Amino acid sequence: MDNKTIQEERVRRYFIDSAKSIIRGEGVAALSARNVANEAGYSAATLYNYFKDINSLMKICLGEFFDEVNEFVESQTKSSKEPRQMVIDKSWAFAKYFIQYPGIYELLFLEKIRVIGTTPELTIKTEEISIQSLTKEFELIFQGKQLTEATLLKQMYSSMIHGFLLMYLNKRIPDDFMEFKNRFNQSIEKFLDMSW
Repeated sequence: MDNKTIQEERVRRYFIDSAKSIIRGEGVAALSARNVANEAGYSAATLYNYFKDINSLMKICLGEFFDEVNEFVESQTKSSKEPRQMVIDKSWAFAKYFIQYPGIYELLFLEKIRVIGTTPELTIKTEEISIQSLTKEFELIFQGKQLTEATLLKQMYSSMIHGFLLMYLNKRIPDDFMEFKNRFNQSIEKFLDMSW
């Protein structure tokens, strides 16, 4: 790569990292060309030299956050545990990530598709992110189940996780973090007990 290309990639990365930082800290509502440019140390006009609009920048952040969530979940769990405990631990790691970064949850799951656009790959990632890192464990737990039943159980699991997160992130129900963690983990355990 020549120096000009390296410099362009560096500036582009500054904008992406700045947008991600704003989403992490303040949420999607704070994401604007001006805010991203200020955070990156450039003008808003310069941002438009690298991105068509703020939505195209948001799409890039979206893809990177998908990967970040999965990396976080994997880093928080030990693969030597039995499948049931792995599901419990990975589920909690998933919830913990979004409790720490509610702005990312908002972008990944609550932002209207008409705002950020969509692709088939993005739709699949959004539907699967709750269970993406648990595929191996679910296959072991649900072995012997018919494919349609296993698929339904995965969808129920995903809906339960998102229900807990929505109530906690939006309404702080319950308002005590440890109580939330206990209810969350007990519900995962009960779900797994009923699903065997």
